Amino acid sequence: MERRELLKRVGLGSLIAVAGVGGLYSYPLIFSKAHKSLMIAGSSAVSRFVSFLVEPFLKQDPNVDIALEGGDSLTGLVSLVNGGIDIAMMSRGLSFDEYNPDLVVNLLGFEGVALIVNPNNPVQGLSIEQVNGILRGQIKNWSELGGLTGEIQVYGRNESSTTRGLIQYFVMKGAAFSSKTKNLESAKQVVDAVAGDRNAFAYVTAKYLENRIRGLAIGGVEVSNKSLLLGTYPLRREIFLVTKTPSTAVTKQFIAFGLGNAGQDILEDRGLTRIN
Repeated sequence: MERRELLKRVGLGSLIAVAGVGGLYSYPLIFSKAHKSLMIAGSSAVSRFVSFLVEPFLKQDPNVDIALEGGDSLTGLVSLVNGGIDIAMMSRGLSFDEYNPDLVVNLLGFEGVALIVNPNNPVQGLSIEQVNGILRGQIKNWSELGGLTGEIQVYGRNESSTTRGLIQYFVMKGAAFSSKTKNLESAKQVVDAVAGDRNAFAYVTAKYLENRIRGLAIGGVEVSNKSLLLGTYPLRREIFLVTKTPSTAVTKQFIAFGLGNAGQDILEDRGLTRIN
């Protein structure tokens, strides 16, 4: 059976579904002389960043076949434990039940999500509870938050967005978004909408902050590299690569590349807060 026995038969349905919509990358299977393989699978939120490491890594060692599949953290972890893949991508740490002394958890960096408004909005910060109220449609006017009178217009992302997924997990906690939310296809569209709407409220990953919009503090803490590293800013995602002992030489080399200066420079350019 090919492809590491179909990831040891674990989570196959979800991985194939993701691969069918662009979650599967293969590098560079056209090389007939490649004699080493590396299989990486798991969280789509992490694969967005790991994909940028693949090509530079292959320049160092072109005789490697790398298969990268998006999905979710749990599927990647179970596939790793069962021997179906070499590296699991996770956007969270291991739970108590998932702990295994044979697993090695490597932190690649942090991704922060900023809450944004138009620069003409005088509101400087919110609590998580207030953000929840806005997104649910329970807080409807900026005057309820100490701002100018004006109906709050929420701009969000579509259901496939990993940024929306983070907001659902940390802020909504099972609650539904307001039906009046205007969901957009990209972070750029969100930024453009907020820049042109004095009453706008939205969320984007921190790398999209620019002078046409303004980020809000949460609980008095602004999003920054320092607050993400210290964990004082609440809307952050941890980016992990998990391996299993013993691991292959090429697995160790890829992890070392991601944690080294070259890999961290690449990840920082793509919006992660570096950890080295």
